[in-house]
Amino acid sequence: ILILWLFGLDIGEYLRNVLNIDAINKAGISTLKKITRELNNKPLILNVFIQFANELQSSLNSALDKVKRLQEKDLGMFLFSDVWERFNEKEKHFLLLLTYFGPDHDQYFMQLASDKANLTFSLAQSTLEGSKGICQLSSIDGQLQITFNNDFMKFCKDRTVNFNDQTHPLQKDLEKKKKRYIEFLKHI
Repeated sequence: ILILWLFGLDIGEYLRNVLNIDAINKAGISTLKKITRELNNKPLILNVFIQFANELQSSLNSALDKVKRLQEKDLGMFLFSDVWERFNEKEKHFLLLLTYFGPDHDQYFMQLASDKANLTFSLAQSTLEGSKGICQLSSIDGQLQITFNNDFMKFCKDRTVNFNDQTHPLQKDLEKKKKRYIEFLKHI
């Protein structure tokens, strides 16, 4: 499935034509495409879905519901933990600074957070681009915008990192970021 996803091939058709699972073989291509979209075409999640569809030998809706429940709880946290461990301490600090203030941020606020985390803006942007599933990056009028995944926001809530013998983010750092950003908004 990962190879299909990487090359942009239709996962719904693959599920139907290659796998020997009754519920999948009976489903229409449009149903399979809808399911893969609902699971955000994430290869690991789709593999879990296939396993449940095979195990349950019932409706695809049952398998989909089971995957969604897992995704909200254990599996979702597992995926975020896996991604989280790939970040270095500076990148984690950057992400915590952003998520503390909510899911949506503009380029200026990202710059403030990357400066405080001692990351270059380009490295901070690469961190976000390379971490599929935690956020969505877009450009509006040439300005970078970020929206974090709600489940990733929950994952980061009350999370901290330790380096330089301190726990980050520090409350005073958060207050300074908020004050500087408010000043910037007043200025523009």
